[in-house]
Amino acid sequence: MRRIHVFEHLEGHGAPQDLTRINLGKNILEANEEVAHEVYHLYTDRGVFLTNVMGSPGSGKTTLIKALAQHLKIAVLEGDIASSVDSIEFAKMNVPVVQVNTDIYGSACHLEAPWVADKLRLLIEYKPEFVFIENVGNLVCPSDFNLGEHERLVVYSIPEGFDKPIKYPPMFTKATAVVLTKVDLAPVMDLDVEKFEESVRKINPHVQIFTFSAKDEKSIQPIVAYLEGKRQALLNNRSN
Repeated sequence: MRRIHVFEHLEGHGAPQDLTRINLGKNILEANEEVAHEVYHLYTDRGVFLTNVMGSPGSGKTTLIKALAQHLKIAVLEGDIASSVDSIEFAKMNVPVVQVNTDIYGSACHLEAPWVADKLRLLIEYKPEFVFIENVGNLVCPSDFNLGEHERLVVYSIPEGFDKPIKYPPMFTKATAVVLTKVDLAPVMDLDVEKFEESVRKINPHVQIFTFSAKDEKSIQPIVAYLEGKRQALLNNRSN
């Protein structure tokens, strides 16, 4: 395929743009949105609340979902570049789980709707009330791809510091909820939780922010209540 370039000849107007690359990116996102739209309506019609869980590697995504599994009827789609380490852990808990490895897509650092749609359809057959997509660990790429979710939950840990929301704003701008994990480490890491919350709300004033520690069983309760409330709202909208 011949590559088409458009050059801006006026001084100071930047580098040439590659229309082939732009059109390809547009087509990928459009195709992604079509599939995500189908997934969204499938889950909505069944009353299953779908949450896209995103965050850095090691932020505590798996630990949080494990804690939620103790209180909610869930299934999990596990996304990683390689391996099925976390899927095995969920299977041991008798949580329905499917694995998507992105190395077959060129070691992609995120999930896309066409890659997960069939497996999300499969998980519905287990009749969960909630399905959690654990996205590939990354604070950049996953935010660009709608997977048909009702909720975008960003997991962020104390050791990451207070400044990453400012450095990686798209992830937090598009989030509906943020869970700050490993809060028991705050005194050791000298992180001001309020300062972190301020940095998030500068980017997204309406986002819900929760704190969680795996060492404090009670800390999961507000997150459980929040998700149950969101699913109930979904059910109420279906009946209207």
